[in-house]
Amino acid sequence: MDMTTVGGFDWDEGNRATCQKHDVTITAVEAAFLHPHHLAPDVAHSAAETRFLAIGKGAGLRLIFVAFTRRDNDEGARIRPISALYAPEGN
Repeated sequence: MDMTTVGGFDWDEGNRATCQKHDVTITAVEAAFLHPHHLAPDVAHSAAETRFLAIGKGAGLRLIFVAFTRRDNDEGARIRPISALYAPEGN
């Protein structure tokens, strides 16, 4: 996936609540994509649409796992986070 073609994030009440129920802020999720990160396909959850997993550092030093998809529309490509979790402490 070419992240240089992505113009922002697609947030709504649904995906915002899913990330926040794991105590991950929107700022932390977005920061994980701004810092160096690793991407991999999420083949186990890609039946309806192609999904990816990102591992990156949020606003602090803790690693964050983000499940997301890329959505393209008239405004361009956007990252739509589906869920996010912090890595266990000490990793």
